[in-house]
Amino acid sequence: RNIIMVRGSGSYAFALALSCLFVAVMGAKHRMEEHEDKLKKASSIGLFMALVEPLDPVDVTFPLSSEHELQFLASREGLMHHVQQKSSDYDLNKDHHKIELREKTMRNADRTMELLLKAVKAGKTMQEARVGIALAQFQAMGEEERAAMEERAKKKFGQMPAGQREKMRQRMEETNHRERVELSGLATEAEQEAFVRARYKPSSRIPAELA
Repeated sequence: RNIIMVRGSGSYAFALALSCLFVAVMGAKHRMEEHEDKLKKASSIGLFMALVEPLDPVDVTFPLSSEHELQFLASREGLMHHVQQKSSDYDLNKDHHKIELREKTMRNADRTMELLLKAVKAGKTMQEARVGIALAQFQAMGEEERAAMEERAKKKFGQMPAGQREKMRQRMEETNHRERVELSGLATEAEQEAFVRARYKPSSRIPAELA
């Protein structure tokens, strides 16, 4: 253990010691704030289904247009910001708030199922429907907030290596193509419904925060 001797007036030594203490406290405070931010983000992710209502999907096809691609990239951060703002209205230590949020979660999950089924029966893939729902939710945000999120997404996307951007596009298109091939082999609406229900299960959508 190293012992640092401080020479000089008592007031100087005290000031130096206080400064060191301040740095230590601020470091601990910063770590605590980071931890709280992570908890807040995790909680917001869990509450997403409760606080963001599913909307009729925007009509999209793959590959996405440049406009739809930018909006889709901006939608995650934009909608999560919306959830973080809305979640401050609820106290998860209060049972009636948890009950309300559970009911919202199940209602929105059931509505999402309805939208996915409708889209698939109309000839869309689940990938197209999911992206379309996210775009509809994003477009329902305020114009200024939407524009700010698009600008942030454009900057982040521009900073990504070209190969990483292309891989992201490729993964989405491959998923869409795979679903398109599988759906093309289904002859009835009952088979289409079974396809959707096997991949989207509202009963499993209750987050741990609301259990």
